[in-house]
Amino acid sequence: MIDDNSLKINMADQVSEKLGFRDSASQFFNILNKNPIKNIEIDFKDVKFMSRSFAHEYLQRKKDLDKVIVELNKPEEIDMAFNAVIRSIENPEKIKVKSSGIINIS
Repeated sequence: MIDDNSLKINMADQVSEKLGFRDSASQFFNILNKNPIKNIEIDFKDVKFMSRSFAHEYLQRKKDLDKVIVELNKPEEIDMAFNAVIRSIENPEKIKVKSSGIINIS
């Protein structure tokens, strides 16, 4: 804890060095929601990996949280995961696959 009005959390210690599961992000934000402190610093030091599903849940829950979150020490890979999710949200067009017809496999 930094002071009575802010909280610093090391993500590797609190969750894991490998942030892989959507449920882990959800549980993390459930804990943050219960905390009365409004200013939170999240330190990504020592985080080695973040999946797109964790990043997506993290960003969605962060957007809905009524707190100020400052992210510290984000490795380039973490920024890349966040940016990939942001791009897919901003441009949700999916790859279109053309049907090639019926194929007989017998």
